[in-house]
Amino acid sequence: MTIILYSKISTEFQDVCFEAHINTIPEKQKNKIQAFKRWQDKQNSLLGLLLLRYGVSKFSDYNDDPLHFLKYNSYGKPFLNKNLDFNISHSGDFTFCIMSNDCKVGIDIEKRRDIDVTILKSQMAIEEWENIVKADSIKDCAFKYWTQKEAVVKAIGKGLSIALSSFAIVNDKATIDSDTWHVYPLPINIDGYSSHIAINKELSPIELPCEFVNFYKS
Repeated sequence: MTIILYSKISTEFQDVCFEAHINTIPEKQKNKIQAFKRWQDKQNSLLGLLLLRYGVSKFSDYNDDPLHFLKYNSYGKPFLNKNLDFNISHSGDFTFCIMSNDCKVGIDIEKRRDIDVTILKSQMAIEEWENIVKADSIKDCAFKYWTQKEAVVKAIGKGLSIALSSFAIVNDKATIDSDTWHVYPLPINIDGYSSHIAINKELSPIELPCEFVNFYKS
């Protein structure tokens, strides 16, 4: 089973619920969140952990808070156990968490903004950049490839050791070290954002349920 959970930041949550929720997570993770300067970054980071905790309950029964069992591989990717893979991404007002107990997963969401897309050229394979420069919307195409490639790298879990330019997305797939990664847009569309998931097996849209989780309690 693979599920996608997401939430949205708000000033109401920050004013009413933030302190109560952050006091429920382990001290080390709490300190990392409090180190951010912007309230938006603090809340997005907190929501990622709350989504993870909520999602774990759909797969298994933890007698204790699963956040206490978070570990990190040598590349810095967090994990809980070998039977449950997850990945978290946030940008702008939204935080997403994808979880699966039968495949490897990655997710990336980016709020589209005005940028000089030529700064992304070095991150693209030759054929990807050719498609970008001749696209009707160069910015939208650039963000599409960017989020696709980031999702793949995050699914693999080896961080910056895999250069984005070292592989290409072709027909919504990427092959790295003989492993094939299938890339899908999120099953929901959020205006102004590009977002993709990467999975190491082929799935149909019906197998990718997407649930909005509201942690705000007035």
